[in-house]
Amino acid sequence: MRLAAYLTRSRHGLFYFRWPIPARLHPARRRSHVRLSLRTRCPATAQRLSRALVLAGQSTIEAASAQAMRYAEIRQHVLDHFRGMLGRFKDGVDDSGPIGPVRYAALETTQGLADSDLDTWAGFIHPEGPDGLVQAFCAQRGIPAADLSVQQQTWLLDALRKGHHAFAKAALGHVDALDRFDLDMPPGSAAGGGIADDDAARGQTQLSYQEVVDQYFAEVARSGGVAVKTDADKRAALNLLAEITGDKPVAAITKADAQQVKQVLMQYPANRQKNRITRGKPLSEVLDLPGVPKIAAKTMNSYLSNMETLMGWAVRNGHADANHFAGMQVKVQRAKADQRDPFTDAQLARLFEQLTENPMNLVKTDAAKWGSLVGMFTGMRLNEIAQLETADIKQVDGVWIIDVPDVGEGNRKRLSLCGNSPHRDWCVLGLGVALQKRGRHIKSGTSLCLLRSGLRPGSSGCRSRQPSA
Repeated sequence: MRLAAYLTRSRHGLFYFRWPIPARLHPARRRSHVRLSLRTRCPATAQRLSRALVLAGQSTIEAASAQAMRYAEIRQHVLDHFRGMLGRFKDGVDDSGPIGPVRYAALETTQGLADSDLDTWAGFIHPEGPDGLVQAFCAQRGIPAADLSVQQQTWLLDALRKGHHAFAKAALGHVDALDRFDLDMPPGSAAGGGIADDDAARGQTQLSYQEVVDQYFAEVARSGGVAVKTDADKRAALNLLAEITGDKPVAAITKADAQQVKQVLMQYPANRQKNRITRGKPLSEVLDLPGVPKIAAKTMNSYLSNMETLMGWAVRNGHADANHFAGMQVKVQRAKADQRDPFTDAQLARLFEQLTENPMNLVKTDAAKWGSLVGMFTGMRLNEIAQLETADIKQVDGVWIIDVPDVGEGNRKRLSLCGNSPHRDWCVLGLGVALQKRGRHIKSGTSLCLLRSGLRPGSSGCRSRQPSA
């Protein structure tokens, strides 16, 4: 019997269903798949189950494709639209001179109406109200309006209202700046859109928030970079800062903005992108939700620390005049209940017995044995043990040593038999002998702790600290 394209068989004879996930629907924008055990060895049963799963997969992909436009994409469309409007407005003023009082009053009215509710504002902007405005904007930007969900239309209208307010404010500021003449300005700065504002007069660069962030990460990478997880944490914190402040340039961030960020973090949900209650929702809808745990104080300080680091860098590089996030971290008092007591001698002896003799058959894999023993007798951290490979266990001048790889920080270090306790000697020697016995079956780059199954790399690029069964 010919198997369906979505069916695979494991080495144990069990059938698995594999369904591909298009890159456009993946959170990380990469191709992936879902693999599901059908719990059967019968080809006919597997065929029957796969047909039902294919129908379910197709309907799910179609539904997700219709709602695949992310909030960030909608927001970017609105930003590009109003940036273009502002550029054309400035060019028109440069060519034809300052606007008249009627048009100036219209801009003031537009700015004031943007503070009203969506229906009132949309009715003023478009004769057909919110629906007409959405249709007109989507037609102009090439967005299939019929594919937008109700939530996405609300996102779009709210972004358009905020964009209109920002455009009117920037246009009025440009017109007002034309009425000011500063004879101390450098030659040419009074022409067209080159009028210097207060920030530029203080020597600050006029870059967008994202441009400053890109320069910051480029410098971090140039100086040697950081661990993958640290980089991900930094980007998550700075993306949240942009979301809270509306991509406000770093030069324009004030102490009030920093206080607002801190207040948001006080209500920010834990695992926002993982919890189905908060995943994919705008920030305003996920704060202080009942029954949803908030981030811990330690996590909150991590966010604030990354924001403080960016702002400190921005001040040193002329992108801002003050670091308003300095000293904003909250005090964390470690509860006595959170402190871990060390193992007793009796507990260690019992662990050693189970790991080496396995009288209760609790040790199922080599990872459970050697990973635990290496940690017990060397004091290595979990992430160091997880990154060890078979090549890191070697003999130097007849002495077995563990060559600990550099994991994000610190220098590569070696743990050898020389000058160590008999227990550590036994652990390293026993591990070396075990590797020698299995040497012809071990491939280069094999994870040390799981000689049979290996440790899979996690999302951070490092192997998981949790061994598989």
